[in-house]
Amino acid sequence: MRILVLASGRSPFGGVERDFPEICVSHEAPDTNYDLVVRWGVSDGSFDCLRVLNRSAALANVSTSGSISRILGINGLTYHRRRQNTKVQRYRAYILDAQLLFLGRRVKKRYGFIEVSNRETKLMRKVIETATTSVHVLGLDFACVDLVALSSRQVEVMRVQVAPNLDRRVAARFLTTLREIARNPTGRTGGELTLGADPEFMLRDSNTKRMLPASRFFPIDGRVGCDARTVSSHNHQRPLAELRPDPDVCPIRLTRNMRQLMQNALRLVPYRNVQWWAGSMPFRGFPIGGHVHFGGIRPSEPLLRALDSYLAVPIMLLEDQRSATRRRPRYGFLGDFRLQPYGGFEYRVAASWLVSPRLSQAALALSKVVVHHFTELGRDLFLDPDLQVAFYSGRKEALYNLFPSLWAELSATSTFSAYADELQIIEEMVTKRQRWNERADIRRAWHLPIPKRQFRA
Repeated sequence: MRILVLASGRSPFGGVERDFPEICVSHEAPDTNYDLVVRWGVSDGSFDCLRVLNRSAALANVSTSGSISRILGINGLTYHRRRQNTKVQRYRAYILDAQLLFLGRRVKKRYGFIEVSNRETKLMRKVIETATTSVHVLGLDFACVDLVALSSRQVEVMRVQVAPNLDRRVAARFLTTLREIARNPTGRTGGELTLGADPEFMLRDSNTKRMLPASRFFPIDGRVGCDARTVSSHNHQRPLAELRPDPDVCPIRLTRNMRQLMQNALRLVPYRNVQWWAGSMPFRGFPIGGHVHFGGIRPSEPLLRALDSYLAVPIMLLEDQRSATRRRPRYGFLGDFRLQPYGGFEYRVAASWLVSPRLSQAALALSKVVVHHFTELGRDLFLDPDLQVAFYSGRKEALYNLFPSLWAELSATSTFSAYADELQIIEEMVTKRQRWNERADIRRAWHLPIPKRQFRA
């Protein structure tokens, strides 16, 4: 195994690289084959290897403050390089391949950044999300991100470094992670790849035309439950319901499991006039998602890019444009994921595809194809900031034009043929420029029996 770190000037690792004999740090590319090439701010040269970290096109995205500010702004993030307020909390995050290597808080200038031990507070989660998302949407594989926190909800980016000098502690973590990436480029963690999901939906009283909080009918926990979000104006009631089927290796069985959960849910809401709505944002101010869980694999930048281009884009082309643009980019932004306790992760970009069983089955089948073949699916649409704008603003035409080539690449994978019948509905609807109806009661689409009883608040 050979890894090349292409850096100008002195080594950024402070001599720690001597403990990693498989890693070569050089200002030029020696005439040797490498398993992994790392561009430490150097964009010259081309390489014939499985993976290059920080591609030349991505480095171009961070070549000026203006380009950084524009791209982060497209994604709902703020870039404020010259904030003068000395009372704000300052943080530094080192991100490599969607992994947080170090998170530090600045105490005093002479002490530098002290590592944050508790990362589970609301503020720390926001800082980590902002840093990780910034690296992703800029097209980078790694960077050092400096941030300021104005509140637990408002975190701004101050600087993005693609060629930082590392102290020995961070350098050791960085080089160890590079070694792991080169040894296991697919990120598989053992066992079979599994699929899970927790698609959300909402309830509506067809008599009063008003939203009904899911917590009025469903428990917080359980296979059918309520999402954690609360609404203070509704006495902290929980408006979103979600299905939580057991994970499976087969998207068809997973869809059947969801149908069974919906039948169970019907017993908790046995009312004709309580409609079930899915989609992007059934009610203004209440975005919902069709989150897909992956087990047996860790998130990585190539995987997240493939999910953005080959999963999120086809589903976006099926959405209702008006509600979809209200949902993003605050919810469903590019590369949105969360690590999960079972060792996998949850991909959160897509809206709730629970609108029909065929679309649910297709979305899950497409998820399986992408995660099994992401190393073969090389398109990264969102290196182009204009396509990021198109994605968030619902300007579908540019993405419609790219869909045939994306679908052709997917169709060429070995897994696609096993689910060709289930996936056909996506190709048909996109080709005909059709969209799903998120004002329809999904109980009817799923052929659930509609009760006769009436709900009265």
